[in-house]
Amino acid sequence: MKRLQCPAFIILINLLVAFYGPIESLAASSDASITGSRHFEGVVVDCSTGEPIELATITIVETQGVTLSDSKGRFCFDWPAGKKRLHLFVNHIAYMSGSPIEVEPADSSRHTFCLEERVFQTRVIEAKAERTTKNAEFAGSLSLDPLSISNGAVTQTDPLFALKTMPEVSSGADFDGRFSINGASPDANAFYLDGLVFPSPYHLGGLCSIYDPSNIGSFEFSTFPVSASMFSSTAAVVDVKTKDGTQKEERGMANLGILSSSVSLQRFFADDRLFASLMARRSYLDLILNNIGNEENIRIPNFYDVQSSFVLSIDPVRYVKLGYLLSGDRSMMRADRFVQSEGDGGTFIDWRRLLGALYLTYGSRPSGESRWDGRLTLAWQPYQSNFTIGGSDDETMSWNGGRYSLIWDVSRRFKRWRANVGTYISLFNVDYDINFARGFWMASRNENSAVRLDNDGWVFTEKGKKRWGYSAVYGEGITKFEGFDLKLGNRIEVFGRTGEFVSTPRLSIGKVLSKDSRVSMSCGFFARDPSEDIGNPEVLADGIKTEKAFEVSLEFSRRVKYGVNMQIGAFVKREHDLLVEIEPTRFVSSGLGRAKGLKFALEKKSGRLAVTARYAYTISKRIDLPYSFAMRPLYINGEAAGLVPTRVTPYWYTSPYETRHSFSIESRFKLTRSLNAALAWKYSTGRPYTPIGDVLVTGSGNIVASEGRKMSASLPAYSRLDLHIEWTASRVDLFVELLNLTNRANPFNLRYNEDYSKMTYYRMLPMTPAFGVKYLF
Repeated sequence: MKRLQCPAFIILINLLVAFYGPIESLAASSDASITGSRHFEGVVVDCSTGEPIELATITIVETQGVTLSDSKGRFCFDWPAGKKRLHLFVNHIAYMSGSPIEVEPADSSRHTFCLEERVFQTRVIEAKAERTTKNAEFAGSLSLDPLSISNGAVTQTDPLFALKTMPEVSSGADFDGRFSINGASPDANAFYLDGLVFPSPYHLGGLCSIYDPSNIGSFEFSTFPVSASMFSSTAAVVDVKTKDGTQKEERGMANLGILSSSVSLQRFFADDRLFASLMARRSYLDLILNNIGNEENIRIPNFYDVQSSFVLSIDPVRYVKLGYLLSGDRSMMRADRFVQSEGDGGTFIDWRRLLGALYLTYGSRPSGESRWDGRLTLAWQPYQSNFTIGGSDDETMSWNGGRYSLIWDVSRRFKRWRANVGTYISLFNVDYDINFARGFWMASRNENSAVRLDNDGWVFTEKGKKRWGYSAVYGEGITKFEGFDLKLGNRIEVFGRTGEFVSTPRLSIGKVLSKDSRVSMSCGFFARDPSEDIGNPEVLADGIKTEKAFEVSLEFSRRVKYGVNMQIGAFVKREHDLLVEIEPTRFVSSGLGRAKGLKFALEKKSGRLAVTARYAYTISKRIDLPYSFAMRPLYINGEAAGLVPTRVTPYWYTSPYETRHSFSIESRFKLTRSLNAALAWKYSTGRPYTPIGDVLVTGSGNIVASEGRKMSASLPAYSRLDLHIEWTASRVDLFVELLNLTNRANPFNLRYNEDYSKMTYYRMLPMTPAFGVKYLF
């Protein structure tokens, strides 16, 4: 394509780019200008300093034409004939990614393409110890750069661990990807992959997630469902979309870590019309340690992932995508070898889980030739889980099933508005076979209670099938003009499991107050079916309702003196129809919840150093209605005979997931062109738990303790400091880490001895070294 009125050296560089291929497809957020009817000009600058960026790559998505910015950040090209609008990809290897920018010939305003500096420069998606965000348009939401997803989970690079330094995000353990947001239950979060919902996308209970960073096209996070297209959540939403070939890059990568290794490959075929992405990952400690020992019925926990997608471009706009995912977990061990056993003798635990998805999508991408885009997806998501405790108890819990889904989304662009509409239809089926005594239920209750429960003789048995459906339609409008952003939508949902018809409107507003400040507000109603996560006992409950919530979130951001970015936020939340266990394994939907909080953040980038400090204050309360229960003594003839569930008059108590105070500091250093380092420290108040009440001696001489006031005590404060050092070359990336640098083994639970005279904390890992090697091919 011709480039008129442009400097001659840019034409020469364009030829080099055309020969070697464009640099990574990264993007910015802003506009440009049109002069005349066919000529297009723009300028690219650094967001922090306003300085022009030389040799930034500008790619026209529709024609794949490429140009570069000159020494003053300027670029120019001719407007292609017959194109009503274009999408520009603006990127530079030293700056972070964004999204394609839509421009039209009618644009007369002159704006600037703004790129945020990337502290760590690397071609490898996984190798990051930092978490960077793009400016959020609306309160409660942010977008993570896939090139900046941080490490975690013992060198298992994982996008969910990139959220852990956010003060409003709390977790129960160091290497547990499960998290709660603003005191809400982790089960209230929703996780999407290409529009499909995965209620529990974790391996081995939270060690790492099923998400493969090498195939992530976009990663969006919000503290609640700000868009009407989001569902199955009353708390946080993680929305991940895999690569679809629009990035126009091929990559192969081998990743070696302490816990597992993976191989991923992205390639184009058939004249770049077919894009294929493949990934395989497996943990391997079991392959080594299981062969060293000779103990029977002992298997080191392991997991694996296989993910693939194939995208066929019918033309520059229309495409067909076939996706496949299979994840598995296996753990078998003798329980008395690892935990204190109480009468179970040779108890062993055997747990297996399979999680999968097979989906086919026909869609159209945004383009300058049409104002319409959308997709139609058909999906099957199988699920299988088998949990067995063998020995004197001989308990089992088996779940087999899944869901069929149909997803249809359509978007229409107007001059200043974008309208999105869609529908989601799912059919669930699950077969279950449950036979257990105290093991499963007692273990879950012991998680938040200091009382040791040994209620032998209590048996729960159920076998059967459950079938239900879910359907919803939504619509929303989005507009941006003169520094003002607005998103207004509503979702109408029919829950077949609970027999409810629910309307959940949402509203988000953002306003640029000045060149350096912005304010935003988001609010909405949300609903979720607590039995949607197949494998939870709630699936068996009859007569329950959907859990519902209303939340308002405010945020104010401003660039203050000395190049410091400041952000202040606040939220208020109300919940009702929360699930309440009024008797062991008997649930009703009558609980209430309320939460409020503040957050504050400062960020400073200066040359080779970037520092971010964050603080959050959260109060989260709940009340169980019409009543709750506690384990209290049963008296027979004036003597304590043991503990039994006893009704308790309702009262407001602290949420078991509340973190009252949370503070974090991240420092990132660029030592040399190839060597980078990062320090991250997080401090938070301890997790609430139910303390013991009275300690009694039964008539048979056993010592028991009743439960005290619910969630009225807290574990000691949590503190952890991590060091990450990384060396990057053209094809090899090496990093070493010292996790928990101060060797503080944080407690995550507690236990009393037999006579309740001594308390012991269960602690997380002490200082832990880790390393990783990544190789591009």
